[in-house]
Amino acid sequence: MARVTLQCLPRFGALESLRGIAALIVVVGHAYWLNPLSQLKFFLNYYLMVDFFFCLSGFVISHAYERKLICPTDGVRFMWLRWGRLFPVHLIMIGLFLMYAMGEYILETIRGHSGMEAARIYSMYTLVLNMVFLTFLENKINAPSWSAGVDFYLYILFVLIVIVFRKRTIRVLTYSLLIVATYVYMYLFCTNMSLWVSGSQAYVRGVAGFFGGVLGYQLYKNYMEGNDKSINSTRIVKVVSWTLLFVIISVLSFKQPGGSDFYMLPIFALFIVSLTVDVDGLISKYLQSKFLQLLGAISYSLYMSHLLISRIISLPAYKGYLSGIVPQDSLIVTEYNASLSFAFTMVYIIASLLFAHRLYHLVEAPCRSRSRELADQWFGREACIPTNTATDSE
Repeated sequence: MARVTLQCLPRFGALESLRGIAALIVVVGHAYWLNPLSQLKFFLNYYLMVDFFFCLSGFVISHAYERKLICPTDGVRFMWLRWGRLFPVHLIMIGLFLMYAMGEYILETIRGHSGMEAARIYSMYTLVLNMVFLTFLENKINAPSWSAGVDFYLYILFVLIVIVFRKRTIRVLTYSLLIVATYVYMYLFCTNMSLWVSGSQAYVRGVAGFFGGVLGYQLYKNYMEGNDKSINSTRIVKVVSWTLLFVIISVLSFKQPGGSDFYMLPIFALFIVSLTVDVDGLISKYLQSKFLQLLGAISYSLYMSHLLISRIISLPAYKGYLSGIVPQDSLIVTEYNASLSFAFTMVYIIASLLFAHRLYHLVEAPCRSRSRELADQWFGREACIPTNTATDSE
């Protein structure tokens, strides 16, 4: 059976931009000093953007690969490409964090302290977990990488389901059962049905978001294969898009961080579907602006590297060298200067964007291209067939 390649399928530029916007919200949320932005609930709820990532990942991966995964060799090729996409940046960041810890250890030693606080978090156990991408079990190095680890192991689960269950109806049922199981688990074991969880529960959280996106793709697929694409139907989709955007912004702006928010997963998934259906809508067109497309392209590098920038740039404040910049966990806030802190935050955001841009061009993009070249050598090039060719048994 012929296989579909990504080049044969429509590319959703709006989704790429959304990934970049979500990453930027996380960047602001990880500013380790008091500032006018990170005190807003919109940015205090930044952790929900990780769940948005999961939904996006499930939708995009289904769109790009579901019809290509036919035999175990396809699964191995897919996982190799995913590894080449995620791991090089992860490995570089581990190295940079180790260098940062070594520098902090030396400085603490020079100042007469033991320096062990800077070194103790880099145990062999933690390093091994990072090397095998089990970052969600214990991650004291680069905290954001936990979600990349969850994503990697979600890809394995996705591959197994698609290859084992060739009938689309069985796959959809399996996706649905997984989501139901995660909701039951979260109801029983997670406080307030909150997505603010860690450890093994983080993988459960990822399953709910990722396969919510996968089911969203099935909904998109059904709509595109259907016959009802009248003007009224298009108008309904536009109304749904704007309504869901309003709901998402409202929840981020007013919801108490850490409160019940599991209901956001289907909202995220439906919003993604509405944008991919209404590709010519105003929201989609705005999201395909040049800057937002660039932001989307570097989003993974930005997400994986910004915490190091935040730690480096906030170090003088934590050591008491910057008057007016107050660490978030400080009990003394009398020296807080809002204007100075805002300017300091802008410097941090710009520095994070510039570093991510270089990381993308020097590491992420070349490694992704090289991994695809190797995949073509090892597994052969994929055949390209039209997008309307039936490849799934119903």
